[in-house]
Amino acid sequence: MYRPSMYDKHDESMFYFADKFNKCKVCQNVVMMPNKEETFDNDGYFVNVSSDIRIGFDWEYRDRYFSNCKLQFDTLGQYERKLRKSSIQIAIQCDSTETGIAVGWHEDWLKEVKEKRMLYTDYKSKENGNTRYTDKYVIYSYEEIDEFKQMINMAMRFGVYSYKIFEMLKKSHRFVENVSSASKKRFNNFLTYIQENVVCSECGKPMVLAKGRSGKCYLSGAFCKHIEYLTPNHVNRYIQYYKRLCPIHNCEIKSGLSKYGVYVRCQEGHFMNPDEI
Repeated sequence: MYRPSMYDKHDESMFYFADKFNKCKVCQNVVMMPNKEETFDNDGYFVNVSSDIRIGFDWEYRDRYFSNCKLQFDTLGQYERKLRKSSIQIAIQCDSTETGIAVGWHEDWLKEVKEKRMLYTDYKSKENGNTRYTDKYVIYSYEEIDEFKQMINMAMRFGVYSYKIFEMLKKSHRFVENVSSASKKRFNNFLTYIQENVVCSECGKPMVLAKGRSGKCYLSGAFCKHIEYLTPNHVNRYIQYYKRLCPIHNCEIKSGLSKYGVYVRCQEGHFMNPDEI
């Protein structure tokens, strides 16, 4: 490491994120396994414990130009010395406030031209190194770890380790922003919205909203037996786009996650299930 002063912060931020990633209840077959000791190679792997498919990652804590989920540049850089390592497929750069990550695939950087840069070090002289830059990256806030985890899971499933997986995930969600105003009238409740907008990551066909014996809502493949967790993101997209309000107090509502599952709460403190909005 050319900046050993950042070593402790690097590890601290990486293990903190890994803990949040592994506690996320979507795609529980995928875990983040940081290296416990420095290997001078990658920083660890994402592992599908069912298939043992692995994606090597590089973690970087950025103390400059990236904070509160906002990167000051239109492109994301990566060092050539890291791009040369075949054990790394994806780079994760954590912002200085530890509220978001910028994510890029090495495959996309390797298609770009090398650029000479004088890079910061902890020493009087700077490192004369090569970097590459790409605009094919995505920023995820720490509140969107479920989205990031779904992306990693889909990359493993389809063996796509480039920006194309971002596009595939977006299509799989079939974001409601792309729905025409005519078809929009059909979404008279959340159950219909899920069936029309969320597709199964296993078979690619629609999912439906289901409820277990405990009353928790979850997503079930309409044409297969695959089960996925319902997330607050699913509910909040529906609420925001259709401007749903509390049916009792006629005020704003928002979805969150507790140990009992996904819930919806209004500004007056009234709780309801997702299938009730």
